[in-house]
Amino acid sequence: MIFDGTLQEKLQKHQEDKEKEEMLVEEVEAALDNDYYSANCHSVETLEKLLKQLEELEKSIPDGFDNLEKKSYLLKLQTGLLNAITTQRMTKKYGVTTAKKIMAGKYEIGMSKAIVKEIIGANIFYYKESITTMAGKKTEIWEFDYDAEVLRLFTWEVKNILKAKCPTFVFRDGKLTDIIR
Repeated sequence: MIFDGTLQEKLQKHQEDKEKEEMLVEEVEAALDNDYYSANCHSVETLEKLLKQLEELEKSIPDGFDNLEKKSYLLKLQTGLLNAITTQRMTKKYGVTTAKKIMAGKYEIGMSKAIVKEIIGANIFYYKESITTMAGKKTEIWEFDYDAEVLRLFTWEVKNILKAKCPTFVFRDGKLTDIIR
């Protein structure tokens, strides 16, 4: 009888854990169905809490072929939450229109250096900045830096591929005036 009680408890705990997992996944899926450019969506704090719970769930699942699909889906949901959090932060900081441009990675003439930096993201480490003055006007140029420390172990072929993805930016008076591809 003791064995049956312990087994029954384990089965019940397993069933409860599975239901909690399903409820969490459903909650995240519902949260990701929102428009994160609007004020009527989950708060950043709520999304971060869901992200943490999802990360804990993903880590608790044993590695292995049998769990590959499940773990992949949980990672996809985590990416969705990270994008939602970033979208909300950009919207609060810059407004809806600019946030949409940042999230889409669209550069436009007239953008400030801060907005261009947000779009560039981690690729900022591939750039070098230079300043010139012509006719009394300060011009700042951001261009791909083949000698950047983060690229020192990369081959020329890889550097050229990265350069193709990193246009040169020209700023005058803090505003983007030209994009050279």
